[in-house]
Amino acid sequence: MRQLFISLAATLACIAFACALIRPAQATDSQDILAAYQRFVSAQNDRDLTRVKAEFLDTPDFLWVSDGKSIWTREAVLERMSRFQQLEVWHANPLLSEARIVSLSPDVAYLHMPLDLTLGTKASPSITRFLVSIVFKRIASGWKIAALFTTLDTP
Repeated sequence: MRQLFISLAATLACIAFACALIRPAQATDSQDILAAYQRFVSAQNDRDLTRVKAEFLDTPDFLWVSDGKSIWTREAVLERMSRFQQLEVWHANPLLSEARIVSLSPDVAYLHMPLDLTLGTKASPSITRFLVSIVFKRIASGWKIAALFTTLDTP
């Protein structure tokens, strides 16, 4: 009986130790994903497509679904973004307080949140609310955007 208690105590100690190790890693991943997203948004708002590109995963399977269209490859996405950024006013304001991160695997995560996009002219800017979902993939250099999905937030 004593041996059973010792085995049970050792098992519980191992489980508690493993859980303690896991929790900080998940919190760090969430922080790293949000930091990568904020670098992406900052680059967009600065209209710096070189920095935007650095946040994208370099893969021919890169995808942005926007306005009912599928845009494949980083280069095609950057070309489309460059056209939007020619507007006099173009500013993304993500609602980070509403961001949710779903872990899909240790190296893949899904970020979802609303975003207000202001665009148009200085005299007549318009604000449109979007729902933004992003698939992130962890590579050696950190978390990168593998796919973007944007849709109008129409309650």
